[in-house]
Amino acid sequence: MREYYPHTGRSSGPFAMVAMVSVLACCAADGRRADADDDQDTESGGGTDTGSGEECEAVDFPIAGRPPSFLIVLDRSGSMQLMDSWTNVVNAVTIVTAQLDWQVRFGLLLFPDGQQLCAMTSPFPEVPLADITAPQIAEALNSAAPDGGGTPTARALLYGFQHLLSLDDDSDRFVILATDGAPNCSDDPGLTCAGGCVSSVPGSCPMDEVCLDDQAVYGHVSWYHQNWGIPTYVLGMGEVIEDWGTVMSNTASHGGTGDYYPALDPQALVDALQEIAAENTTCTFEVDWGALGPGTSSDPDLVNVEADGEQVVFSADCENPQAWHWLDADTIEFCPGLCHDYKWGVIHVIRATFGCETQVE
Repeated sequence: MREYYPHTGRSSGPFAMVAMVSVLACCAADGRRADADDDQDTESGGGTDTGSGEECEAVDFPIAGRPPSFLIVLDRSGSMQLMDSWTNVVNAVTIVTAQLDWQVRFGLLLFPDGQQLCAMTSPFPEVPLADITAPQIAEALNSAAPDGGGTPTARALLYGFQHLLSLDDDSDRFVILATDGAPNCSDDPGLTCAGGCVSSVPGSCPMDEVCLDDQAVYGHVSWYHQNWGIPTYVLGMGEVIEDWGTVMSNTASHGGTGDYYPALDPQALVDALQEIAAENTTCTFEVDWGALGPGTSSDPDLVNVEADGEQVVFSADCENPQAWHWLDADTIEFCPGLCHDYKWGVIHVIRATFGCETQVE
């Protein structure tokens, strides 16, 4: 089982994967004026202090980042009513998606999708993966309830993987399976309960619907990890993970993520989601010099970085951990301390400006 230690002493919150770049429209270090296109909108009140009392008007420009895509595949079977599992996971997902909404792409797929034992009638997620989906996810969760029937995990995962493969981008893609029990509701008509029975109701076995369907789950997560590079993380909730912890561990292992996260309380769920997100981010950003616009400086010695409106200094060797440096001619990289704060949401809004002399210590 994965040992989980809360990250105390650090602000909880998002890490940003897409930053905004401000293209300087004036005030280059040598006194040249670099006029932006008339078609570009000037940020009202924007500007960067050059250190000499001069300010540069700025227009926003997106820097190239790679926000990861996380599809949350969430169990809403009836057993999720126990131990407040549903309330806890709804609160945790709502909090974390809201915190990370500008930096991470989220989607939500609930299963089963009806009160019948194995209902999974739609192959589409309740909230498709896209930018800025926290409001839709909160609405979907608030209108749902843990009153579904069985736990068709294999089918839900298959639908989730297919949705991830339908994305028309090059983002890194992940599944987060959040469940409180073992998979059943097999699509294999030949499956018997010789491999285990999920139901604890006397006389309900053997029944195809309640036979343990773990092998199908392992097959799906393994296939999509090995062939499509999509890892599957597993959050285990409720007291029943004591009975099915091995299945959850095996699912995470086959999905390429080692072991599952035991998330038995609200804070553990929040911590696990944030840990997964931080684990899969990067503190490097590509600068598309050719897209900066006419008249904008492309001199790497005339670039500055701000974090939440505060100037971040440049440190070529990262002797200052709260600084930034050039990883190569086209890539900005945050030094370890700044990277840590960025991943864990101590800082949120990152800006880069072009045209004024780089500020060093």
